[in-house]
Amino acid sequence: MISDMARITGAVRCAVLPSLSVSGVTAAEAAWDVINNQMGEVWARLEKLEPATLKGWKAMATAMVAHCWSAEVNVHTGEDYPDVRTEKRIISWLTGIPLTFAH
Repeated sequence: MISDMARITGAVRCAVLPSLSVSGVTAAEAAWDVINNQMGEVWARLEKLEPATLKGWKAMATAMVAHCWSAEVNVHTGEDYPDVRTEKRIISWLTGIPLTFAH
């Protein structure tokens, strides 16, 4: 059974790969990998910074939300810990991005 699945998976891969290349998906994924790696390098440098001003903290919070949280500050129903909600409120205030409440 496993060998049948491997054979089918290999056949599907062989059939799909050329269309991915022609459609531009492969090139788009390669470009995404480059951008993602660059963002990771910038993030690694950013983590080493120690802001000394409110403007610096705002910049750091904005970068964190953009890089790690998909540009949203969500509070989930399961996050009942006051410190987590407080941190997210502070980050929301620093960035100007309103809190959203997800269920």
